[in-house]
Amino acid sequence: MTESNDPSSEALISRPIRLIEPHELAEMIKTSPNNVVVVDLRDEDYVEGCIPHSEHYPSDGFEEAVYTLIDSIKAKNPQPSWIVFHCQQSMSRGPKGARLFQKEAKDILPNIRVVVLRGGWNAWADRYWGEEGMIQPILS
Repeated sequence: MTESNDPSSEALISRPIRLIEPHELAEMIKTSPNNVVVVDLRDEDYVEGCIPHSEHYPSDGFEEAVYTLIDSIKAKNPQPSWIVFHCQQSMSRGPKGARLFQKEAKDILPNIRVVVLRGGWNAWADRYWGEEGMIQPILS
């Protein structure tokens, strides 16, 4: 993943949503978990497990919940530098949620990098299923 060194909010907002590889996210989670927020936008397919420390926001209600997410991130100290969205395959719900977040948070959280996990949950589970600490069970 390539990133521009231009930290201005206009540069961050005008960029298309970038993709992050599962191994890049895994490295972030392992080395600086407080610097990344992972948002899982799966709905009824939120059953197998989840990425450690991820926050579940069903896509069906995300248009309203995006403000709760923004407030939650705003309250973190220090604020994370990255927010990673995903759904089952990151083909629709993940990118749509990332764009909505980027639009609504641009003035409130101008320096957060918004990305989508390439391949979504499927890619994560394919790579990390069975690896200790990389799949969190879903508690009902």
